[in-house]
Amino acid sequence: SKVTGGTLTIEASESVSTILDVEGVAAFSADGNSGNITLRAADDIDITCTGSACLMAFAGGLLGVDIRGNGGDISIVSDTGTVSIQDTESNLASFLVNANAGTTFNSGDIEIAAANGIFAAGTIASSTLNGQGGAITLESDTLIETGSLQAFCGGDVAITSLNAAISTGDISTSVSISPNDPAPPSRAGGSITINANGNIQTQSLSTQGLVAGGDINLISRDGTITT
Repeated sequence: SKVTGGTLTIEASESVSTILDVEGVAAFSADGNSGNITLRAADDIDITCTGSACLMAFAGGLLGVDIRGNGGDISIVSDTGTVSIQDTESNLASFLVNANAGTTFNSGDIEIAAANGIFAAGTIASSTLNGQGGAITLESDTLIETGSLQAFCGGDVAITSLNAAISTGDISTSVSISPNDPAPPSRAGGSITINANGNIQTQSLSTQGLVAGGDINLISRDGTITT
């Protein structure tokens, strides 16, 4: 029988500040669905990562054990403050490990919301081999600055700043093909939507799919767009 990973939830009436070591924090299952990770605070959320692993919700990872579940969701919400994830080498991710060709399990959704700004220096990724990639959603009233965003295998990426600018690294929602899979998924790449009240600045944008590319929509109501 499948074994579902446990859920990690941290809620605070004020702020959350944590330093994650080289191993990071993970909610996972070797042969079932991963658990979800939820961080919520009324004030600031400050996460400092000292290694490549930061927050991860994944399925699989044991040799000789086939994946039989989906990656978990990750939600980080600050009601009135900022969300800051430090260290450019760290990953916040939902994914599958050692997925076999022909499997169609999905990665989870990743949501970051903060009233007073989002600053995520590393990579945010939701990726799967042949299933459906999860969505990545970032929303703030003010400035948003991120590293690369990866919603592989057709997940959508949506970034919204209601009153300020947005700056990102590379963004990809492309669908890849497993070299050992005789029947790869026939789907379009995911969409990329960036909506800001100020300037928008991005690195490369990729929505390549097997049947069609995903839509790209960049909307600045009172600024310039550079990509």
